[in-house]
Parts: sequence; C-alpha cells; structure tokens
Amino acid sequence: MSQQTYSLSPAAFADAVKAYEDQKNFVPPPPGEYVAVIKIARFGWDPKNQPYVFVSFRVEEGECEGRVIGRRYYVDTKNPETGAPIGIGQFLGLWHDAGLDTNTLQGADLVASVATLVGKKITIVVKTRKDKTDETKVYTDVSFTKLFDPEPASASTDFAG
Repeated sequence: MSQQTYSLSPAAFADAVKAYEDQKNFVPPPPGEYVAVIKIARFGWDPKNQPYVFVSFRVEEGECEGRVIGRRYYVDTKNPETGAPIGIGQFLGLWHDAGLDTNTLQGADLVASVATLVGKKITIVVKTRKDKTDETKVYTDVSFTKLFDPEPASASTDFAG
C-alpha cells in the first residue's frame, strides 16, 4: 500500500484558517449582556408548520466580538391561547428594541417586513437554560433584548468640577 500525501497551497491554507476562525464565532457567548447587530432576519416555518422569524445576532463589542447567536421568534402556534401571545409579545419586543414602530406591523407582510431588522444595533441578554425533558442538556440562547443604549446606566460621570 502506498502512502498518500496531502498539502495545502498558501491560499488554501489561508482559506482553511479563515473558515476555522469563522466557525469559532458560532460558539455562543457566555451568559451576559452584549451589544449586537442583527445580521439575519428571515421568516420561516418549522416542521410542525408553525411560522417563526429567525434572527441572528452578531456581538459587536468586548471579548466576544464576532460571536453569533440566533433565536426563533414564533409568531403563531397550534395553541394560540398559550403560545401565540407569548411569541408575538417577544417579537414585538424585539421590533421595538430595534428602534422600529410596532404599529407598522399591523397588517404587514411579515415575510417581506422582517428584513427591516437587518443592520439594527440592539442589546441582547444571553442566558442558559436546562432542557425541559432532559436536565443534562443545557442551552445558551438570547433570553430577551433591550434598546441599544450607547451610555449604559452603569457608566458614571463626574459632574463635580
């Protein structure tokens, strides 16, 4: 049996390193509050035919800069008495926190409208949670969003002069 060799050209090696670096960005950031930009916002249907809006957030500052985390916002469910109000409320919160007027959604075509979110700067709060059916599984996701505040309340300014 002959031995095979494999080598990478400098360009192929650079591409492989970039792919690796990009992949690292998909490790969710640890729990905390982050300034992020919405990179993807699209409408979709899950396997149970429930409509949702998928949003991908990219952390823009700090040691987790470049990391990406996504979330589905369900806008309807098979049980509208429990799921729809929660999902719609969360989506309306996101829309508001992105600096958009929630009144624009009334009668709007969500499939076309969700792209309006792309590029909006927002504050995300990332938390971990245990799986409801298997407590050994832990998920990290965007728990909720806030309006982006360029000067957070924790910043102090000395006005004494």
